[in-house]
Amino acid sequence: MRIFEKEKPVNLEWKASNLWQTYGEDNSEEKFWKSYQKLITKGKQASQAFLVKSGGGQKFLPIVCWANAFKKQKAMKAFLHRIFGRIVIHFVVCFTVALLLALTMPLFLILWIPIYFIIFAVVIISSLQKHHKRSALFRSRVIIAPNNMERIGGGLKPVQLSYDQILDIKENDLGLHVVIMDKEVTTHAGGVTKDHILKKVAIVFPKVFDQYEKAKELIYFYKENHDASRKHRLSS
Repeated sequence: MRIFEKEKPVNLEWKASNLWQTYGEDNSEEKFWKSYQKLITKGKQASQAFLVKSGGGQKFLPIVCWANAFKKQKAMKAFLHRIFGRIVIHFVVCFTVALLLALTMPLFLILWIPIYFIIFAVVIISSLQKHHKRSALFRSRVIIAPNNMERIGGGLKPVQLSYDQILDIKENDLGLHVVIMDKEVTTHAGGVTKDHILKKVAIVFPKVFDQYEKAKELIYFYKENHDASRKHRLSS
């Protein structure tokens, strides 16, 4: 489905050149300046990007997206398998180190046992936290409206942001990551002052959500539309 469409380019320079060649030939100077004004108007219209929905005349209503039950179950099962694999790898590595210490330096084994349990506990806790966050993300809802995006539910903190706040949209195996500005920081080094923008992911739109492809197109469409409108407002 084609979403964006731009106005066809007009060779305004060629028209302007021809118009100036006729200057003085026509007895009516008023007619020349009317044509000149029309050409300026066309130039302003041509410089503006028009973003239109194919098959126009449609009204854009907010859509609410949530996880497909089958896709969510499959994704969580694969995620649990990866977590279990990491735990097994850590257990094997730690056990191997303990065995080598027992054979070569038995005294160090006394120190290694509590360290081993601490490392293993950290791995378990970290894995459980990741599982909880992923599960909460899949239980959330994302509302895509013409003027803003909103994430609700799932036990996560509600987030609402306008498309003007979006700095970047990235996609990976999990889904779309909507990036916004976190804060601005100023650094001083070598007598040079620099301003930096720290970014953060505000909303993640998982691929397990129903209508993922349609929602992705809408997000890009609304973002491009808002960028074009803001650019036009600044230039006018």
